[in-house]
Amino acid sequence: MKLHKLIILTIVGLVHLHINAADYFKLDKSNGAASKIDINRVFTENRTFSPFSSHSSISGLSISGSIEKKSKDFLVRVILVDNDNREHLVLESYNMLNDDLNISIDDYCEETRLLNGINPKAIKVVTKNATLYFTDIKLTDKNNTNTNWARNFEEIKKEQVKAKIERINDYNFKHKKLWRAGITQLSLKRYEDRKRILGIRDDTHTGGIEYYYDGIFEIGEALPVNRNQNTTLYIDSFDWRNRHGKNWITPNKDQEDSGFCCAFTAVGATEAMTNLYYNQLINVDLSEQEAACCNGYNNPWTGMPLSAPLSYIRDYGVCDDVVYPFVNDSLESLNCRSSFICPNELIKIGGYVSVSRTENNMKNAIINHGPLASSIHCFWYNPDSTHYIISHAMLIVGYGQLHVGDTIYRYIEPNGLFNGAFTVKEEDPRIGCTYWIYKNSYGTTMDEAHQGYMHIIHYNYSNSVGSTYYCSPSITSMNYSNSDIVCEDADGDGYYFWGIGPKPSHCPSWAPDTPDGDDSNINYGTLDSYGHLNALPAGITIKTPVTYSSNSSTSYRLGIVNGGSLTITGTTTLTGNSKIRVCEGGALIVDGGILQNADITMVPGSQLIVRNNGIINMASGKTFEALKGVVVNIESGVIN
Repeated sequence: MKLHKLIILTIVGLVHLHINAADYFKLDKSNGAASKIDINRVFTENRTFSPFSSHSSISGLSISGSIEKKSKDFLVRVILVDNDNREHLVLESYNMLNDDLNISIDDYCEETRLLNGINPKAIKVVTKNATLYFTDIKLTDKNNTNTNWARNFEEIKKEQVKAKIERINDYNFKHKKLWRAGITQLSLKRYEDRKRILGIRDDTHTGGIEYYYDGIFEIGEALPVNRNQNTTLYIDSFDWRNRHGKNWITPNKDQEDSGFCCAFTAVGATEAMTNLYYNQLINVDLSEQEAACCNGYNNPWTGMPLSAPLSYIRDYGVCDDVVYPFVNDSLESLNCRSSFICPNELIKIGGYVSVSRTENNMKNAIINHGPLASSIHCFWYNPDSTHYIISHAMLIVGYGQLHVGDTIYRYIEPNGLFNGAFTVKEEDPRIGCTYWIYKNSYGTTMDEAHQGYMHIIHYNYSNSVGSTYYCSPSITSMNYSNSDIVCEDADGDGYYFWGIGPKPSHCPSWAPDTPDGDDSNINYGTLDSYGHLNALPAGITIKTPVTYSSNSSTSYRLGIVNGGSLTITGTTTLTGNSKIRVCEGGALIVDGGILQNADITMVPGSQLIVRNNGIINMASGKTFEALKGVVVNIESGVIN
């Protein structure tokens, strides 16, 4: 007992770990009278020990003692291991959860507040840059195997998560972090499940990433100098969820308790590439289960390298999710059933290409080759450390850049201490930093801010970004062939888009060899390799029937696309840069009106109708030409 007295005398000014929602972090005495096991040990490094020789079944466990931090880069974690080798978190403490110098632990417990009659085997203690003074353990032994146990455990877990969220948001507010915490699917999962999903070890912490709800998560320490003068040649932002007027990314999914993040990422990249290769939103739902279980990796349930599912999809293809659905079962993940199924679809990628982990190389790849299958590695504070790392694969769908005045997130705090918004100020050293938009695989519920996406800043790419790849053409499919690649001028600017891949042979002969950089906006033409669009004279795309009935003039370029028609019943005069382009499926109709100073381009598959004595007067130096395949019907009128 001398050690215990020494602790009380020397550790002063302690801050209680359970200051918020204290009852939910204390042993539930209604589960029976608590028995006590004296420990009285000091831990400065990782240890596993067993004090449970006389205890066969318990319903609760708490610990007491104190923590003395050695630096802000610290971690203390205590884990209960049962006879089935399942792990139950008793305590975890790191800077975002406890920002004070010394921390008192009094009858503290997390997942062990309510146990389902487990048989304790051992205690694992993890300490990094901290000393744990471990005084005693308290146990309750009432049987909790009733039907209400799971519901009660979930209620307790949610209250504990709420308390942790308050601590993290207080820390983020104090340290001007760019993100805020909230209740998420991942935060409510048990420790051993979170560990498997995120690829963390017992001696690492997550930096709070499982609580990410809104804003921009930062990996590493903020840069010491202001980056207002960003010299990169690349465009500030790019996002495949809004390119050419379409969202090319398939819906978010949920890997549940599995370590299948690499399979979900590889499949997500393949699904997006299928859309982009065929230039249409096929949105095929492919099988993560096959990509994970059949790639030859020993135990995919606990994780795999990204190259494993990507190689499988390249070599063998991946079938649709309908015939091979995801099963949240560790045993099922050891059994590949690909030879026993009859797929509705089977997609193969041409290959996958490694991307050098620098900001500019990643920007170049995502702009020119599509979404990136990647992973995050979190080294906290010390970039050379082999500790404090998580490894979690996600799909990068785009990026953005911090600017003065950006509103990053809004405060919605249950304690009401502060409200408003976090807005980037001029003096912020993070101005100019690039953040990446990651598609996660935790589903979308309880994530109103980003619907399953994360925004992340990497301050050290070589240490915080894992292996990164893009899928390369071609795509092969059971249901589509290269003849199904859509090659179209959807905005009427004269440039065509055919997705990602070489220009198909069935593209019209008059289509330029350089693709349209934004096929939803007639005001922009080609895209350079840095993501910048070539501006064109102002134009209007006509997608539906439109009538010009009054006498007027226009200086706009008019693109009449599939399903659109322009009917002129008054007098319309083209001025300046104005010209009319009639695309496949479009129609120009002069119905008793006059089109003056006309500059008209017709492509095969379009039509021109002149009736009721309509008149087209071509501009000086311009002649009307109709290529083979253009339908010209002059019922009553003339073209001069």
